[in-house]
Amino acid sequence: MKVDAYIDFYHLCGGDMLAKPYESYSTLDDALVACDGNPTCAGVMESSETEFRILRVFRNIKLVSGSYNYYLADRSNGKSLPKAPSATEIKVLFAIYPGGKCPSTMSFNGTTCIGKSGVTKEMCAQFPDYMNATFKNNACEAATRDAIIETWS
Repeated sequence: MKVDAYIDFYHLCGGDMLAKPYESYSTLDDALVACDGNPTCAGVMESSETEFRILRVFRNIKLVSGSYNYYLADRSNGKSLPKAPSATEIKVLFAIYPGGKCPSTMSFNGTTCIGKSGVTKEMCAQFPDYMNATFKNNACEAATRDAIIETWS
């Protein structure tokens, strides 16, 4: 889907985005444009016919049949990664890691991403398997985006 935004949005069919809803807008177009302008926005959720919320702190897609309320922001810039599980997973990866090396809820420690205080054990378990996220020493640790891209290249 393309509106007055610079990035593409993919209408998810049969999936929910595990993310935190933020600002709300009265039209889908307004929400998509707002998401496009916010580099940490992973997508948009349709809450009702007149409420659309931008999503941040994205962790994954949960498969749910009959769910059509989510629009995933594609920040991959058309990057091709031949060993990636799927084209959708490439888009998911770039939505989880909007700023580069680590998800917005994590800090880079030199070799891995370490969860900040708000990342719970349950949140850590929701990340895709390819992130190798584990919860130890009261913190979530995960692979960097560059490490994942290297294995998919």
